[in-house]
Amino acid sequence: MTDAKQLTVVLIDDGTLLRELLVRRWARHPRIREVRYAGLAAEGRAVCEQIRPDVAIIDIMLPDMNGVDLGRKLAETVPDTRRLALSVRCDPYLVHRLDQAGFHGYVNKDEGLRLLETAVVAVGDGRTFFSPKFEEVRRTQLESSESLMKFISDQEIEVMVRLARGLSPDEIAKDLSISRRTLDWHLSNLFRKTGQHNIRSLFQFAVTYGFM
Repeated sequence: MTDAKQLTVVLIDDGTLLRELLVRRWARHPRIREVRYAGLAAEGRAVCEQIRPDVAIIDIMLPDMNGVDLGRKLAETVPDTRRLALSVRCDPYLVHRLDQAGFHGYVNKDEGLRLLETAVVAVGDGRTFFSPKFEEVRRTQLESSESLMKFISDQEIEVMVRLARGLSPDEIAKDLSISRRTLDWHLSNLFRKTGQHNIRSLFQFAVTYGFM
């Protein structure tokens, strides 16, 4: 038996099946001392700020907040807690956002509990762990000179996110606190950069590429 650090983990995920599986599986894990669970971002944040775990596993699609945004908040309030993203998605936009937010790891839900355990231990030990699916998307993004994330601005990303959510142009302008004229300028740039020609096709493009 080694003297390896025993890890405290918080799982923030609203899926009860995953929670039940991990309760049974991690009760006997030699490296995991304690696991707390939360189904909402607000609850998970409160638990993390209370016990300051070694690792917070964050589902990206939480009912009350995007998991990437929750990860950013935790980085401010509990900077010593390392953040591991969990999702069924692995699209270029998500990879970009997780990299920008400074997450320490990512596991796709389709890749199994064993890989998740490996990631938790690696991240808890101060390393990073990004699953093969994530690394493949990231590598493609870096190697492609035509990668969308290389030439789309942060403001244009915010427009795309709101399009994918189904907001109208007027609603997007109001939500971003910009004029309709400024929004039209962003849309014109997005049409040129994505090869789309109208709001409907740009909406479909935003959904397809995961701007949600």
